[in-house]
Amino acid sequence: MLALHRRALLTAFAASAVFGRFRAFAANVGAKISAVVNAVTAQPKEGTAEPTPVAEGQDLPPGTIIATGPKSGAELTYADGAVLVIGQRSTATLAIDDTADTLTKGAFRFRGASTANALLTTPLLRIEARSAEFVVAVAEGQTICGVVAGEITCTSIKKGTAAKVAAGESIAWVSGSFGAGVTKGIFQTGDLMVDRGLEAARADWRPVAEPPPAPQ
Repeated sequence: MLALHRRALLTAFAASAVFGRFRAFAANVGAKISAVVNAVTAQPKEGTAEPTPVAEGQDLPPGTIIATGPKSGAELTYADGAVLVIGQRSTATLAIDDTADTLTKGAFRFRGASTANALLTTPLLRIEARSAEFVVAVAEGQTICGVVAGEITCTSIKKGTAAKVAAGESIAWVSGSFGAGVTKGIFQTGDLMVDRGLEAARADWRPVAEPPPAPQ
């Protein structure tokens, strides 16, 4: 999955944006659930507490693990107005202190605030952005990003290789490299909520009996 994080540009990003975003809420709030489609759960990072269903308007403390199941998704809003959309069969973890949100697996869309920087991470990449909107797909051994607006910088966590991706472009980290590099066109994740929006998901996804899996 994915996560928000940092590196060289990170020094500048960190102080001014991402960290400020989390502090803008109460100290014990990482984000707020602004929309839910079907069954979505939250689980504390530490301890043995079981995952519990989330509801619109609910505050989530730092370190919370959010998990979605089939035909389910969530929208999280941060204090600065940034929004993270979590598609079906996806998992993300909210940042603790000076770390970044982590997108562990699945499909996501991030819309940054106009006045703040953002730092996200996946198991493979750090994604730095300012006033950007982009989609991310995370699976074992790969992370794919497509930029709708603004610009992001993707950096390999293991190798330090970095690439800038502008609006209308995409990039894939697969098998240990960026492969063909930046390509034209915005990557489609295949997830209805991430690609087409909340209302499209609400109209198409009917409630399902199968609960979301417990976060791993």
